[in-house]
Amino acid sequence: VACVAALLSTADAYVIAAAQSFYRDLVLPAREATGQLADGSLEEVRRIAIAFAIFPPFVAFGASQIVPDILGLFFLVFAAQLSLVPVAFASLVQKVQPPKVAALSSVIAGIFCSMAIFLYSLISGDQSLFFWSPIATLGISTLTYIALRR
Repeated sequence: VACVAALLSTADAYVIAAAQSFYRDLVLPAREATGQLADGSLEEVRRIAIAFAIFPPFVAFGASQIVPDILGLFFLVFAAQLSLVPVAFASLVQKVQPPKVAALSSVIAGIFCSMAIFLYSLISGDQSLFFWSPIATLGISTLTYIALRR
């Protein structure tokens, strides 16, 4: 029971953080650019959180049909999560908010790197490439962040 509670707590925190980030980084700037007021932000964040909570099970089911084993799926998800490390590390060390373009580009580059290695390993049939995905993802996202942080 404790393990399930921990998993649900972590998943809940991810959904809330993703919804807040999506709203603050994408919805609000888009509204400000068009001159719309940001009324009812709590309700909008709740709707985004619900969408973010409903969508991933379908993605996970689709991935389970493609990924040959649970270990490959684990390394794919782990590698994608590692793309957040450069941004988190920079914000902790520098004690300032990292530049949005560099942070977003770093995370996207890391996720694309993870997916590219995953797809290449499926096409080539070399399952050992899954194990290199976290290292490559961390490297690509770090290099992207360093190149764009100015």
